Amino acid sequence: MRQRVMLGTTLAAGILACALLVHLLAALASGAAPDLPLFSAFILLSGFCLAGMRKLKGHEIPPQRTAVRLALRLAGMGQRTVLVESEAGVRVMRFEEAARGPRLKLVGARAGGALILARRA
Repeated sequence: MRQRVMLGTTLAAGILACALLVHLLAALASGAAPDLPLFSAFILLSGFCLAGMRKLKGHEIPPQRTAVRLALRLAGMGQRTVLVESEAGVRVMRFEEAARGPRLKLVGARAGGALILARRA
């Protein structure tokens, strides 16, 4: 939710900064001196827009959180799911796949046994 609000305010600041830039360039082209308040507003909005874009670029959801959310959603629907932690990261597997696959060390169970947490042995 917070990322959507930040995106909207960053876009609004960018649009206002572009409009102020067009106004300032039109004033310069006609030979008039640019207004100091408009110029300072342009600098302020441009800085806010750049800071917002930088903050949005650095905000990414880690893949482990996505895997955990998927596993919890599948377990909530009643499908038996295994969440496997390894050196490469976290992986979601169906219970049948995990039973046939490599040996796993059981860490715990959640949601009445529908979600099993395991590590590679």
